[in-house]
Amino acid sequence: MTKIVVPLYLVCLFCYILFSRQPDYFDSEFAQATMVNWPDGSSGKPVLQAEYSDGYKLHHINVDYLFRDHQLGEKLTIIYEPKNPELAQEYALMGYWMGWGELIWSLLLLGISWGVAVSVTQNPTPEALLEQLNYKEPDKPRYD
Repeated sequence: MTKIVVPLYLVCLFCYILFSRQPDYFDSEFAQATMVNWPDGSSGKPVLQAEYSDGYKLHHINVDYLFRDHQLGEKLTIIYEPKNPELAQEYALMGYWMGWGELIWSLLLLGISWGVAVSVTQNPTPEALLEQLNYKEPDKPRYD
C-alpha cells in the first residue's frame, strides 16, 4: 500500500507545484536583479531590496526569506509576469517553487496518508489471512 501512497503523493505534489506558482512559470520572464538599499514605503528607512528592470521601468521587491541572507550588490534571478511586473519573486527552490507552509502541509499530508495506508493493511481480517494462505499460484503455460 505504501508503494502506492508515495508515488501518488509525488505526482500530486509535482502537479500542484507546477501549476500553482505566482507569477505563473509558463507566462513569466526572467530578469537579473541586484540587491540595493531602497527607502521603505512606510518608514522611509533604507531596506535591502532587489532592483530589476522589465525593460521599461525599474522595480524593487523585498526578497527576505527565512534562513536566506542577501548581501548588498548580490545578483539574483527574478521571475515576473510582463503584465504585472510589480509582483515578482526571486527564482529559487525555497521561495518560488516551495514555501515553508507548503512544505510543512505537504509532509503532514504524506504522513497522514502513509499512516492510513499502514493502518488499513497492518491487521487483516481472519478471512483475508485464510484467503492468502490458501492462494495457489496459477500454472503458467510453457511456450517452447
